[in-house]
Amino acid sequence: MLFMDFINSLNMEFYKYIYYNVYKSSKKVNATPEISVIGLISHCQINNLLTVLNLLFFFTRTNDNYDIPKCYLVGIIVLFAANYYYYESRNNKRGIIENHNYNLGKYTFLCYVYLGLSVFLAGFTYYIYKEW
Repeated sequence: MLFMDFINSLNMEFYKYIYYNVYKSSKKVNATPEISVIGLISHCQINNLLTVLNLLFFFTRTNDNYDIPKCYLVGIIVLFAANYYYYESRNNKRGIIENHNYNLGKYTFLCYVYLGLSVFLAGFTYYIYKEW
């Protein structure tokens, strides 16, 4: 059960908003929108984790030279598997898709803004950690 608590903590409420809105927009052009939605959520999560890791290393003045591409690759594979299990295998997506309270309406673009900002912050904090 500890593993499931960890999975639930990774999938906070705003990831449900992302899942609902990206799923609905991806369903129009994609036969299996679940894969792209889970990939997008995993991408956001790994960027958030790398941002926190970079900030932690920066503020503790640790001169750890970790390989960010390997961390990203391993992290996104693990998070994709965990998210796939959470949304698809446990069939939690049905509860999200049927709940229209997650609809952002004309603010659906904010999901993609969040993705862009998570990529930018991961790169920017890595730059700050390495250069300052």
